Amino acid sequence: EGMVTKLTTKVDDVVKPTLYRESKTIKEAETWVKENTKVKYVDFKGIDVRTANAMNESLARHLELHPELVDKIKYFGTAQGQANLAYQLDLEESVQKFISIGYDRAKAEEFAKAVVKKYKSVSSQEIASYWSRADDACGIGINKNVGKSFDALEAQIRRDVASGFRPVGCDSLEATMDHEFGHALDDAFDIKTNPKFTQFINALSAEDKAAAVSGYGATKTDEFIAEAWSEYLYNPDPRPAAKLIGEIIEDSIKGVKQ
Repeated sequence: EGMVTKLTTKVDDVVKPTLYRESKTIKEAETWVKENTKVKYVDFKGIDVRTANAMNESLARHLELHPELVDKIKYFGTAQGQANLAYQLDLEESVQKFISIGYDRAKAEEFAKAVVKKYKSVSSQEIASYWSRADDACGIGINKNVGKSFDALEAQIRRDVASGFRPVGCDSLEATMDHEFGHALDDAFDIKTNPKFTQFINALSAEDKAAAVSGYGATKTDEFIAEAWSEYLYNPDPRPAAKLIGEIIEDSIKGVKQ
């Protein structure tokens, strides 16, 4: 509950999460996740260590805020690694089904590879994504094609904020990662069906939604929630939509009846 109170102030003015430690190498960043969280799979191969650090800081912040989020974040790393993990998990599930009906493993693997399709990770322009699956591939992945250059990535994020595509104050990679954790929190608490939220958003037109949070937030209800959560953390004076959703999420974490 104390961490929730801290998060209601501008993140730049908040002491970094107790759990978080900056890493000097990708291997060290991966080791930090393995040793300090219950996240099952981590894969930062191919990204800038500063990108990995921004991701880890957001991870630490949200696990301190709501430790049960680890149930939604079993994978953390690149979207490409996440897609490969999902494929491997689906492949093994298919192998086991073939074995259960009498095939040996070699033949089962042959059949499984013929029927199980690989996943596309993210679109070339997408920075990161939250993937809700009922297995160990659920979690957050960053596009390593954009994550490999931290400076270029942050420049892109600043342009997105300046154009209104992203919310006010959210011009850092940490804010973008917190957006993805907004999806995980929505998934955990089903914010999109909260009566306070539905009453608010149902009264808004598409233009109103863009003005309330961002152009991206106007595209889908779950993006509206994630964008508002990011603004709630980073804008020192969050606008009404961000304030409403931030308070709904905080109340949900505290167990306050909605």
